[in-house]
Amino acid sequence: MKIIFCGGGTGGHITPSISVAQGILSKDKNAKILFIGREGGDENRLITKNNFDLKTIKISGLKRKLSMDNFKAVKQLFDAVKQSKNIISEFKPDIVFGTGGYVSFPVIYAAQKMNVKTVIHESNSVMGLSTKLLYKKADRILLSMPESEDFLNKNKNASVVGNPVRDDFIYLKKDRARQKSSLSDDSFVILSFGGSGGSEKMNNVIMDVMKHYINMNSSVTHIHVTGKKYYQKILDENKDFLSKTKNCHVYEYLDNIPDYLVGADLIISRGGAMSIAEITMAEKISILIPSPNVTNNHQYKNAKTLSDKGAATLIEEKDLTEETLSAAIDELYKNKTRRDAMQNNIKKLKIKNPKEAIIREIFSVLQR
Repeated sequence: MKIIFCGGGTGGHITPSISVAQGILSKDKNAKILFIGREGGDENRLITKNNFDLKTIKISGLKRKLSMDNFKAVKQLFDAVKQSKNIISEFKPDIVFGTGGYVSFPVIYAAQKMNVKTVIHESNSVMGLSTKLLYKKADRILLSMPESEDFLNKNKNASVVGNPVRDDFIYLKKDRARQKSSLSDDSFVILSFGGSGGSEKMNNVIMDVMKHYINMNSSVTHIHVTGKKYYQKILDENKDFLSKTKNCHVYEYLDNIPDYLVGADLIISRGGAMSIAEITMAEKISILIPSPNVTNNHQYKNAKTLSDKGAATLIEEKDLTEETLSAAIDELYKNKTRRDAMQNNIKKLKIKNPKEAIIREIFSVLQR
């Protein structure tokens, strides 16, 4: 069996593919797997770090506003389709699996033109442009959230499977996670992060919250991940504070993120599909601050899916201040009844073993 996985642009498009690829190899050690990503993509390091073969295509996403760069992107798209066809011809896959986003579009499109079987996984609560353009010719469309069932009811080739996450988010226990991450059993632990690229506004507001709210509550430990782009700036601007505080910690990146997320009592995050999947599978309460700078506002729609069901607190970025975030944290920190209710609601949203469901769907398409 030979499979091509494609996606990229962010780690959120790569992480589910890696999880599924590892699951396939655990069932078929002779399976041949190739990833196709974007040239120069930071997310590619996740692929090579997990020892998968990688080929890249030169492509970039369309700008949301009218821009000359969009003309270049369209030209790149045609070239990327040609590159994808060459890679497919050389590798000769039995199936191509795409996780949405602009990187997967030329690969899936090329595969469909070459009569290679295709499976598309849509990680967000609303379909992205690539999925909308490609789903009609796909052999299977896999959806992450029940909110997509309106589409499901109209397409017999679609099913809801959830978003696959690393096993640690599902099976790692909180006490063991705290041991691995050296977190105190007695502390109320907050983990915050702004997605794979980080967020300048989140970073600035969270540092203010750390200085005034967290620093005044010694029983609270707050761990914040800035992202590579902002890390040094945050360190330089907050050097004195960070050198003196004992319960506030800032990192550029955490390789062992499951240890911290599972060990935490509260997560503060963007509304990316994979972040929400990890939070849900780990049954964590959360404050979600969706990025407004994404296509189709899908992060807000992802986050609202949880908040509407009492499974998360939603703060839009336009409303994000030190005061609003401190108030949201304080409500959850001091109100165990509220935390318990929110955790019970998040448990109800879990979809059992998404990775295994996706693998079954892939094998089903292969056997047709």
